[in-house]
Amino acid sequence: MKYLNHSTFKILFRIFVASFLLNAFINGNGFSQPINGCYLGAYLGCGTSDLSCITPQQFNAQTGKSHYCFSRYINANDNTDLLNSSHWLWADSLMAIGARPVFFLMPFGTLTDYSNTNRDAALSQFAQSCAAFQQTVYIVFGHEMNGNWYPWGNDSTNYKLAFQHVKSLMAGIATNVKFCWIPIQAWGQGNYSPYYPGDSYVDWVGLNVYDRDYNEDNHVYENELDSAISYLHFYHDFSALKNKPMMIGETALFDANWDPTVAGQMVPLTSTQLCTEKNEWISALYNKDTLHARYPNLNMIIYFNVEKSESGFASQNHNFGTITVDWRIPLQSGCDTYSGLISDSYFLGATPLGISENDSTKFKNGAWIKAYPNPVSDMLQLEYYLPEKSSIFLYLINSSGKIVDTLFNGLSESGTKKIEVSVKSISSGSYQLVLETANHKKTQQQISILKTH
Repeated sequence: MKYLNHSTFKILFRIFVASFLLNAFINGNGFSQPINGCYLGAYLGCGTSDLSCITPQQFNAQTGKSHYCFSRYINANDNTDLLNSSHWLWADSLMAIGARPVFFLMPFGTLTDYSNTNRDAALSQFAQSCAAFQQTVYIVFGHEMNGNWYPWGNDSTNYKLAFQHVKSLMAGIATNVKFCWIPIQAWGQGNYSPYYPGDSYVDWVGLNVYDRDYNEDNHVYENELDSAISYLHFYHDFSALKNKPMMIGETALFDANWDPTVAGQMVPLTSTQLCTEKNEWISALYNKDTLHARYPNLNMIIYFNVEKSESGFASQNHNFGTITVDWRIPLQSGCDTYSGLISDSYFLGATPLGISENDSTKFKNGAWIKAYPNPVSDMLQLEYYLPEKSSIFLYLINSSGKIVDTLFNGLSESGTKKIEVSVKSISSGSYQLVLETANHKKTQQQISILKTH
């Protein structure tokens, strides 16, 4: 064997490093800090065609954990919807509880309107609102493009051109947007690759994954979720190989019929049967050991927690037509598997204002505060950081902006500090925990107080 001398080795090593960095720059996937865990998210209904609607605060209280993100759907071809200020009032309300918005931009009209300049003015205005928001905004452009039920479906060439143009336009205005590419699980929809816009255009990859008991066995079959994620090597080819974080943008289970029945006959599941089957799905989906060992890049799951009317609902031997489908997580007493699973620290919840998903410790003003448990009933644990010695004012305010309790008012040394305070005398409700420093900079986090007796 011929050995390299020291000078030659240094030259080759520098070439290797330069090549790696150039490839990372070109592909846009070499500088991201890995996320250790899986962010929690949900869609909570409230759309014009939805039959259910709850607030993020209500959902967080029901599940016992503040979720990291919530999603909303926007018709990108309708300026009345796209530029509606209510979207940003909603986003601001999320920011107040440490959550992030996920906007599903639905490119109705024709895809060519999005690859040329026809929609540029409105999309630029939307991007300006994203930039003004300052926190991370997730954009899912044209989800389920590999299906045939949306106008933008089954047109890989024009879809890619539209995605590329919209990403370039919006990212040039708002550096805080993360563009997400999310096809539907490809059981029967063909290959994913023709629809992939390219590494430099995609920040997150993902799938929408559902179970309708197509096989009519009243159960989630073993390794079903693994099959969906790994089918056609999706996770390996688009997440692991490209070093892209992956999300599940929509997921849920509903079984319309307790099989077996003859064709045309429908026997709805009892509440207990549906609860059992949904929890099989939830247990597979939020299995931290599987996620950590096999899918460490699967860093976000958004549950489709809504009841709505669905058309063309079918299984292997039945077509039920249009029916009311309850995709929601079972959270009632005696049926709640979800809350217990997500209580594990692997599942990442809301982060206080100013914290990015890659740095959960630093605020823009240098100070930060965290409170737990949240929701809380009696004793609240506070952890805060000050970059320098300062007098601080820690207090709770209600929805009217009125101070309801002073938790601490005095001088504090720099560094990380922990204190315990009692909230026993405060009524149940949502409050803002505020840390105000001597230079009048404020950092806050929403907390929920729930009395158990």
